[in-house]
Amino acid sequence: MFVFQFNIQTGSNVSNLATTSSVTEFLIPVLIGAVVVAVTVAALFVFRSFHLRSHRKAGGNLHMRVLRIRIPRFVSSEREEALELRQVQEDIAVAETFFSALGGLTPQKGFKAWIHGRADHVAFEMVVKGGVIYFYVATPIGMRELMVQQIHAQFPDAQVDESEDYNMFTPTGVVLGSYVTFKRENLFPIKTYKQLESDPLYALLNALAKVPETDGAAIQFVARSAKGTWRQKGLKVVQFMQEGSTLEQALKGKSAKRGGSGMGVSGLISGKSEQDNASAQKPQRQVSEREREMLKGIEDKAARAGLDINIRVLVSAENVVSAQASLNNILNSFSQYNVYQFGNSFEIRVPRNVSRLVQDFIYRNYVESEGLVLNTEEIASLWHPPLSGTPVSNIDWLGARTAPAPADMPKEGILLGHNNYRGAKTPIRISGSDRQRHMYFIGKSGSGNTTEIVAMAVADIVAGQGVCYVDPHGDAIINIFGAIPQDRIEDVIVFV
Repeated sequence: MFVFQFNIQTGSNVSNLATTSSVTEFLIPVLIGAVVVAVTVAALFVFRSFHLRSHRKAGGNLHMRVLRIRIPRFVSSEREEALELRQVQEDIAVAETFFSALGGLTPQKGFKAWIHGRADHVAFEMVVKGGVIYFYVATPIGMRELMVQQIHAQFPDAQVDESEDYNMFTPTGVVLGSYVTFKRENLFPIKTYKQLESDPLYALLNALAKVPETDGAAIQFVARSAKGTWRQKGLKVVQFMQEGSTLEQALKGKSAKRGGSGMGVSGLISGKSEQDNASAQKPQRQVSEREREMLKGIEDKAARAGLDINIRVLVSAENVVSAQASLNNILNSFSQYNVYQFGNSFEIRVPRNVSRLVQDFIYRNYVESEGLVLNTEEIASLWHPPLSGTPVSNIDWLGARTAPAPADMPKEGILLGHNNYRGAKTPIRISGSDRQRHMYFIGKSGSGNTTEIVAMAVADIVAGQGVCYVDPHGDAIINIFGAIPQDRIEDVIVFV
């Protein structure tokens, strides 16, 4: 015997079923749309990841110009002794102004920059090859003039020459390399030239100077202007800790004064939460003296322009032992910048795929996952043109400085040559009245004195003017004969 028990659906229940059915009909398209959007966004991110990887492998930043930076070395008696610390700091501060121009640029934005990656980064490099240390700046074509102008503005004695890209790799042997990253978050500062007793670049240059002449090595800083999120987080951490939060709470975005939102009965009347009332009774946590120094360091770092940085160190040597020794020497020199407890420290990261590191080094790619943020004071402590009193002899120093052409140069007369100064090419002429004076061509044999005299004689002949050339020992007259026009053959008199 079976007994069935059931209830008869009332009118209200039927109405509820109808409402539920209409809500379901509304939610299904919404859910389908949400799924489609989620799948599309995920596919877009996957496409971007593969596209950026292929873009890097194809050398997406090949359209760069390599600038060779040379500084004259002063060896006068005033410079023989080590420069005073104050003078060293003043000289390095000039480099800080230079990096401020780069850090002040607006970061590239938009869909194109997101898909293809930003193309507004500049590479600053110190390279040792053949036993000589070179300084290079590799810049996109569109930023070349800006970089050249800034270098000349901040380093008036520097000579900037566009050169072919260098090759520091040995034909045979091994290549080792590492990334240099931060142990802590970007908001924490490192030591700079203002906290060190000498130019911090000395340690890096000394490590490069010890690389054997048959090997090669490079330290590369790929830099671009940073977005302001790192600065905002740093200032928030300072604010939260001053309000009583611990460092761990502040890094997680938790404030001791704003941590709760529960309202009690009294809060309904007074408008204050229970946590506000509790915090009013609980004494606020005091910041220790060391923490106060840390917060000041965070504020000081945030007060300057920031740059996204990739730091790469590569060594090419004939054998693994030599390569590892040179690499360790260079990497150990970064420890001078470390602030171990209340600041930041550098961390060495050896990639599993060295070939990718080499590829990114050659193409000067910026890799987001290996990036860190340095302000202008910090990057100026890591890279700047060598100071004129730097006690490292095997730097690519400028042998002789060039000077600009005088403003009152003659506009007419025989062309002697051209003056190339900071990209400006000025014709150098000598007027007829000046040529009536005695002229002396100074230079040792083979330096081009005779060639210059012959060129002046030929220019006068072509212009229809008279020329007397006396040369009892040379054969340059043959070159002059070959340049005489047909209509002036009858005007020639030769004394043998």
